[in-house]
Amino acid sequence: MLSSLRCAVRCCRVAAHFATGVYKIQALKRRHGEQWHTSKIGRRAIRQWMQQACRIIGLQIQITGNLPEQNGQLYIANHVSWLDIIAIASVTDCKFLAKASIRHWPVIGWFTASMGSLFIRRHNRRAFHKSLQRVQERLQQGASICIFPEGTTSDGRHVLPFHSGLLQSAIDAEVAVQPLVLKYENADGEYEEHAPYYGNHVFVLHMLKLLCRPQTQLKLTVLPAMPQQTGADRQMLARVLEQRFSRELVTHLEKVDHRVVLDPSY
Repeated sequence: MLSSLRCAVRCCRVAAHFATGVYKIQALKRRHGEQWHTSKIGRRAIRQWMQQACRIIGLQIQITGNLPEQNGQLYIANHVSWLDIIAIASVTDCKFLAKASIRHWPVIGWFTASMGSLFIRRHNRRAFHKSLQRVQERLQQGASICIFPEGTTSDGRHVLPFHSGLLQSAIDAEVAVQPLVLKYENADGEYEEHAPYYGNHVFVLHMLKLLCRPQTQLKLTVLPAMPQQTGADRQMLARVLEQRFSRELVTHLEKVDHRVVLDPSY
């Protein structure tokens, strides 16, 4: 009974918060133009909106390590849930690279695009290279971009193979790669099975299930940044990143679905 009431109240608050976000975006567009999200006021507004979203849905974030004080890096994160984007956007000013299909989702697609997200069609080589160029240009202009190199979500116990293609943007722009490891845990620091959104999960049902829970805890670990220079090997970079993420998850999760072999030289 209590969980049902909690879910109902949160659903109303989520709807109201979403409507408020749409109104604020329209107001900021009128005042600052289509690129409102690049202004100091716009970046602050997005972060504050995301922070309030975290409070409404009961998402608590514990940060280990120091986030960069300045923009202009390529954030790399393992992808576990739709919550990842809200969490990262609540503590950084980065924009996201999303699947092109999201751009056509009702309301959410407009919302995502209005906040400055970039879109990519991974299976179209020509479109992929155009997206890569746009990411590089944004980085060179001093913006921060966040990508999920796995290309999809996992159960959160381990990382899927990292795709190296998008890492080339950081190499060509000569900016740092900043790894963020996301781990959803319960109050005892153990694996949280309700937060991951993967496989055949239905978005609305998954969201309702989370809204019924008292809270969801996310441990966000900031690993050391990795500066890049032109000529670096993106495939090697992807392997190093994958191993560092794997090591971090294995260190904190008691149960792992598969054996991870790590190269001790990294």
